[in-house]
Amino acid sequence: MKIKNIGAKTIQGMAWDYDFLDSISNALVGRHRILSFPNLTSEKITTVEAPLRVPPIPTIQVQKAPDQKNEKFLERAVIQCVLYADQTTWKSTQAPEGVCEVLKKAKAGLKHQSSDKR
Repeated sequence: MKIKNIGAKTIQGMAWDYDFLDSISNALVGRHRILSFPNLTSEKITTVEAPLRVPPIPTIQVQKAPDQKNEKFLERAVIQCVLYADQTTWKSTQAPEGVCEVLKKAKAGLKHQSSDKR
């Protein structure tokens, strides 16, 4: 996902969802919840990637009618929470409860790990 920081504060972390939607009904069929830790200053652009260790959705075999096309899933990225360098956050109105706290704890854990390696 390519993101641009249009705010004044430096972004240090993001909690975001990578959703898979049925291309016909738009129903949610799979979701990956991801934490990323870019160091993104104001007006800068970066690409955020998240290698996944599990497939997005279980694979099932279905018999399609002859007139049905082989439809692919629609994909979308939804930012749920942003953590700034001053430890304040922005949270989406649809974000799950506690998502910003999880992001802050994960960021603190990364700082702790990097200081242990010294």
